[in-house]
Amino acid sequence: MPKRRDTPDRVWDPTTQSWQPAPTASPLGPSPEGPERAGTGTAPDGAAPSALLTPGPYSPPLTHPSPAPGGLRPAPKLIAVTLLLAVALGGGSTWLALRLTDQPVAPRAAVTPAPPGIPGPAPLPPTSATAETPTSAAAEAPTLPPDFTLVTDPVGPRFAVPSSWTQSPDTEDVTFYRGSTDAEFLQFWRIKEVGISSRAALQQTVLNQGRSRVNFQEISFAPVYDSPHPETEELVYEYDKGDTALRVRHVERVFRASDGAQYAVLVSGPATSWPAQRATLTTALAHFTP
Repeated sequence: MPKRRDTPDRVWDPTTQSWQPAPTASPLGPSPEGPERAGTGTAPDGAAPSALLTPGPYSPPLTHPSPAPGGLRPAPKLIAVTLLLAVALGGGSTWLALRLTDQPVAPRAAVTPAPPGIPGPAPLPPTSATAETPTSAAAEAPTLPPDFTLVTDPVGPRFAVPSSWTQSPDTEDVTFYRGSTDAEFLQFWRIKEVGISSRAALQQTVLNQGRSRVNFQEISFAPVYDSPHPETEELVYEYDKGDTALRVRHVERVFRASDGAQYAVLVSGPATSWPAQRATLTTALAHFTP
């Protein structure tokens, strides 16, 4: 066979071992891989015609991209059906939270009852607001001193006087309890004036004693706030006892009793024996009952 180069109008056909007319150009254009892969090359000088590449069939490019690595993506309809099934099974909200946020949900701690025979935790001690207040003991009645005795006065009330003193009624509304001397006595009476206050009654005493007593002197005049009887006022004064030239001191209290009546108690004694007079008065009224 004479050597001859390919011409644009013919190519060597290795099957028939002859020159054949060149194929017409593809309407799709040249192959993207180059003319050598399209079968349009010529046999080189001295080379067998069989060395030429045979044009292969043309494959059009795919119209869809290859799937992403890791497998196929689930279809939207499949996701919707899965969500509906999860909600219907009662765990929809938790499953959605796990799928959408990828955050684990901490499980709730289970309450485990104490085994039999093992005591549970001790209850908290009561606070100051809830603690029970112990009931205070009832106030005990004051103890009567051994040198005093309880008497029922002709006026009506009951109180304590020194055991050695004797009762000496003066009038219907006034009672005396006298000691060993004329300077020592306890005088008790009911105030008849209606509507008079305890202080006003003692102010009247100041006026009367100031006119009739020698060297009268007011020592104190004030309310008694710790008295067990309401409206208690106390007056302390001194004067000279004319027939003996003895200085005496009186302490007088006016108060309102639980029966609504007003009473007055006066204790007298030598000025040098003070405050024995106040101790006698305090003991008498501590045991007073109308």
